[in-house]
Amino acid sequence: SPSATDLQAALAEFYAGQTFVKVVPFGANDSLLSANKMAGKDTLEINVCGNQEQTMVTARFDNLGKGASGAAVQNMNLLFGLPESEGLELVPMFP
Repeated sequence: SPSATDLQAALAEFYAGQTFVKVVPFGANDSLLSANKMAGKDTLEINVCGNQEQTMVTARFDNLGKGASGAAVQNMNLLFGLPESEGLELVPMFP
């Protein structure tokens, strides 16, 4: 069975290059996952922590920023062949 680091690496590879999904590097997340960290961002953050025996995957997003309105703009951009992030403010998540 895969370890937590294996799962994080697989998710990071799968979502590499995605504009709106970021996978936190293994071990870089805080021990406290504050809900307001994602406020005002259109991105989804995936955190993986654990060890060989137990793994926890947490996804955080701002349901108002990335709720129906943000998804509608993103889908409209895709429909009209525009850049996926057109009209949406991208805030860097990692330095």
